[in-house]
Amino acid sequence: MTTERSSSTRLASLDHFRGYAVAGMMVVNFLGGYACAPRILKHTNDYCSYADTIMPNFLFAVGFAIAIVWSRMKGRDAADRRGVWLRFARRCAMLMLVAFVVYFPFDTPDLFKRLQDSDFWFRVWKRDWFQTLNHIAWTTLWLLPVLPFRWPIRWMWLASSLALHIYLSHVFYFHWIHAEPGGIDGGPLGFLTWSTASMLGLWAGDYYLRVSHSAAPNKLWMSLAFPWMAVAIAFMLVGYAASCLTRRFDRMIVAGAKFEKLATSPVLGRESKASIAWRDYVAEPPFVPPPLPIERAWNYWMMSQKAGSVSYQLFAAGLSLAMFLGFLVWIDAWGHTIPWFRTLGRNAIICYVLHGYAIDLVRLKIPGDASPVWVAIGLLAVIGAVYLIAWILESKKIFIRL
Repeated sequence: MTTERSSSTRLASLDHFRGYAVAGMMVVNFLGGYACAPRILKHTNDYCSYADTIMPNFLFAVGFAIAIVWSRMKGRDAADRRGVWLRFARRCAMLMLVAFVVYFPFDTPDLFKRLQDSDFWFRVWKRDWFQTLNHIAWTTLWLLPVLPFRWPIRWMWLASSLALHIYLSHVFYFHWIHAEPGGIDGGPLGFLTWSTASMLGLWAGDYYLRVSHSAAPNKLWMSLAFPWMAVAIAFMLVGYAASCLTRRFDRMIVAGAKFEKLATSPVLGRESKASIAWRDYVAEPPFVPPPLPIERAWNYWMMSQKAGSVSYQLFAAGLSLAMFLGFLVWIDAWGHTIPWFRTLGRNAIICYVLHGYAIDLVRLKIPGDASPVWVAIGLLAVIGAVYLIAWILESKKIFIRL
């Protein structure tokens, strides 16, 4: 972990974008534990809620940052490139270690006794360890082999990753990730599809750097707006089109009949309901909850962050690009600033680590069935505490990064 001073060449919109992701993460992670919070602010694992749009922003920002670092390697010799790979690998290893410490279930009853239990360590590996920080590390490692290649090879790498995830989900992985202890954010193989947001961020960063060399600074955003938005919309539409396959798993409702929550064959299967009307092949749009499992079996084509499904990852990656374009225009092109987002984004890693502890402390005083007023107070306390620490670090020009 390093302590750095601010760089004048740093892309301000990227810091703001990270800060927005940190703020959104605090909101959804805190509200997710309270009954009064609306469903769209929670991870329910069966559709793309607002809560599910936050984590892809981090992966997108990682890809964009990799593009900036890798661009400095153009014209360098093989030894320099190997040095960058090793530096990335060391940072990923350090991030994995930080993730292990942050996510380790220290509050487990009879912890010292459980340390001798293989089931305990299986849970730590499958569920606790594989959350945001660890996914960032593994996804970064997964992208490193294709950095020296041109974009056709990179896109083929992504397509192969998604195809492999679909195949493994068909064979065993979809059911395995939902089995107890249930996985989080795609589980140990989540990097296969989290690479979608990071690869799109890598492409956006690469495109930004190429255009910035030829476009006037005050017109740069105009050169980026159309291609970025076109690609963002394409990703979102393809993701939604893939999610329409979920309608294959609609069920006939039979009174008193037993049903399994998960589809027997979650990728290729089909449930008993048959229809020929075109509208019965159109899924609910993102942010609109689906029917209950009695009406539609849970399947791979749902926009599910838990399963790391391709439909979800494509849509969320496109949305991240569209949102980052908005930040780029507002912050870098038009010269505005959002101090809260900037401060949180410049020390995103420390804010991420601290927010979990802040949430745990507040929840000791505010139970899950608390009134909306108390929940709002608790949320403000969490955000205020984390922001205060980030502001102190920023005021002292201390920026902690891996």
